[in-house]
Amino acid sequence: MRGPIVQRPNPSVFVLLTLICACLAAAPIWAQPPQKATNEIRIHFLNIGAGSCQIVECPGTNVSPIIIDCGSVSPSTTDMTAAEIATYAQAVLALYTEDPIVILSHPDIDHYNRIDDLMGARNAKLIWFGGKRSNYKSPAKAWLDGQEAASVPITGGLTDLPSGFSNSGNPVPVLQCGDANTFVLTVNTGFQKNPRSLVPRIQHGAFSATFTGDATGKTQEKIMENFPSFETTVLTGSHHGASTVDSNHENWALFAMPEITVFSSGTRFKHPKCSAVSVYHWNLARAEPHGFSCGREDSPPDYTPQFDVRVAEYVTERDGRVVITSDGTSTSVQCSLAATCDLVP
Repeated sequence: MRGPIVQRPNPSVFVLLTLICACLAAAPIWAQPPQKATNEIRIHFLNIGAGSCQIVECPGTNVSPIIIDCGSVSPSTTDMTAAEIATYAQAVLALYTEDPIVILSHPDIDHYNRIDDLMGARNAKLIWFGGKRSNYKSPAKAWLDGQEAASVPITGGLTDLPSGFSNSGNPVPVLQCGDANTFVLTVNTGFQKNPRSLVPRIQHGAFSATFTGDATGKTQEKIMENFPSFETTVLTGSHHGASTVDSNHENWALFAMPEITVFSSGTRFKHPKCSAVSVYHWNLARAEPHGFSCGREDSPPDYTPQFDVRVAEYVTERDGRVVITSDGTSTSVQCSLAATCDLVP
């Protein structure tokens, strides 16, 4: 099984690297993002602490970006503040005349409590959400109410999206990501918030990205039932890389076969767990050396820093904002807190 190459630094090197990361974290947020090519998809995984926040720039002209979740708890000094999230997101959205599509996976605050900061005064084109609307608390509740008052179409709840909905395996036209297709792999599976996560997959040529929210084993099993043939280029770690309730199970890793894994995690819950990370190693692409961290579940230390990881696994707590760009054939990776992290042949 192929795994990351790990080298342990001496304490002085660790201090130096910590200072470098702090300096990088203090670097200015984009005043204006660089323009991507029209035929490219670009995905921003924001480093916001224990939580999840993704911005997808879609291929094509006159297209709507897609926001997938935005929530955070316990951000560290290297994570983005609410103000920085807003500044960064508005700089990206300013590239587009079309309003963004918003997808909220489920009503856990670490997936939605920054959506109003990210959107600012801009309305969504439309909103889809997993779980019950009554479980979304303010500020998201107030934001949803305001969007509804502004006549933004909102789809969610068990009436709109019955348990295990997948649009019969076909793309969902209203969620189209420009020239790329958007699939809903499942939503509202089971009876609890996490397994009810809405799981979208965006396909652009040979490239695809799957956003798992807080998926559990039940969620993953339903996806495998809905889509018997399934592989993905980029996969977010289910439930931030948790190992409980069969999230990130070996069978799921064998089914999804990701080449790149991204764990949207902070220090609070010691995610991702090392056992959850390891199930994906065998199929990951090679990458330039970069940092990584995972939480051990046996003896201290319970949060293990790793250096010179050389496979395409990333965690926002260590690598910062992870930006993945693809033209549907070739793919590149940039990290705000890592000097190197791109894919290599």
